[in-house]
Amino acid sequence: MTEPATGASGHDPFAEMKEVRDQLSASSRRLVFFFGAGTSQAVGLTGLPGLTTAMATALASPYKEQFAVIRDSIGGGANLENVLDVTRICRELLGNDNAQRVRGLTGEEAKKLDREICRAVYTIISGEPPKGLDLHFGLASWLQSIERQIAAEIFTTNYDLLFERGLEEAETAYFDGFIGSVAPFFSANAVEFGGHSADSIPPVT
Repeated sequence: MTEPATGASGHDPFAEMKEVRDQLSASSRRLVFFFGAGTSQAVGLTGLPGLTTAMATALASPYKEQFAVIRDSIGGGANLENVLDVTRICRELLGNDNAQRVRGLTGEEAKKLDREICRAVYTIISGEPPKGLDLHFGLASWLQSIERQIAAEIFTTNYDLLFERGLEEAETAYFDGFIGSVAPFFSANAVEFGGHSADSIPPVT
């Protein structure tokens, strides 16, 4: 195979590919993946701009009007996460006080709007991805096949659960910080690996 030539900037693609391969094959090195919206959009799910636009039809009244008021008050092409940030600040400022309003919302209205936005997002992303789970399943199968001294870690900013689904379909053990079967709860201490030995680190993710 002919090695790619080094570019004018000094960047050597072949050296970079070799470095990635060496990192992936070293069983003693920590392996961490960070995935963003591209992994969801690659299988046909909408990104943050699409989710923001979808709120106009996904939310019922009065929530869609409240969403629009907050988004417009932020300005500058505000997105879904910006609206949620403001809504949650309103909740924190007002608490159970329904006599005052911030951004047009009482404390109870801010609480309900937060819940309805999250429910709408879940409804939109919980369906089958148009292009299937092959990409997520492939990653999970690869993680299942390799032997490493330290468990691989997966971080994602996505709302969907496609990585979890891929791991489960590939029967790849993972730990996501939630403990319990009847009413699972998130334990931050369970995912703090600093100072722990490799043997005490839970399986993949």
